Amino acid sequence: SVVVKFDFYEIDSWDSDDRNGPDCVYVHFGNLRIFMGVYSSSNDEGPRQGRQGDIEWSSRSLGAPAHLGFHPTYKDQKHRFTFIIPHKYYSTTGTMVVKLETVVNSGKEDESGGWDNIKLYELYQCGRRLSAEENNFDKYQF
Repeated sequence: SVVVKFDFYEIDSWDSDDRNGPDCVYVHFGNLRIFMGVYSSSNDEGPRQGRQGDIEWSSRSLGAPAHLGFHPTYKDQKHRFTFIIPHKYYSTTGTMVVKLETVVNSGKEDESGGWDNIKLYELYQCGRRLSAEENNFDKYQF
């Protein structure tokens, strides 16, 4: 298995799931599209976790909504996403296709997203790869 981690920036006027939304995030691993939830510039989404297929995931806010240097009217927020990806997603070709997707209802001057600190860790112990079941998912929450 591998652990994939990155930060997602929720920038400016994300509208959650109201008359202007939903503003949401998806992460794709190969053909699997994982819904990460809706986001709002006025709410702290806090921790989330789930499992889709055989991929475990979690997200957490890295601080309350705040002005991070973008539009002065709206607050921004940084989130950490973590995924445990089983070997089958990259074993055939030795590569793994990852797509990061934001769905927003306004132009980039009003709301946008960013990705940073993308990291990939291979889980390996005693000369063999570990399965997702052998891992303690909570220890990768940093």
